[in-house]
Amino acid sequence: MSSQGIETTFAERVRATVERLTLAERRAARYFVDHREEVLVASAAELARKAETSDATVVRTAKALGYEGLD
Repeated sequence: MSSQGIETTFAERVRATVERLTLAERRAARYFVDHREEVLVASAAELARKAETSDATVVRTAKALGYEGLD
């Protein structure tokens, strides 16, 4: 839910945030949108390898999108 109490989709959250992301974070966010189910179960290192970025970037991207991080 957003701060206004309106439920948003994950893709909407990414669209609302993308302008504030670095190029590497945008690549990770695009990967997140395209592979949502995998993001729920994969490690940051696995996602980083597949998104061609670092695991730190994957974690920063998740946090920038309003999540606490990854399990």
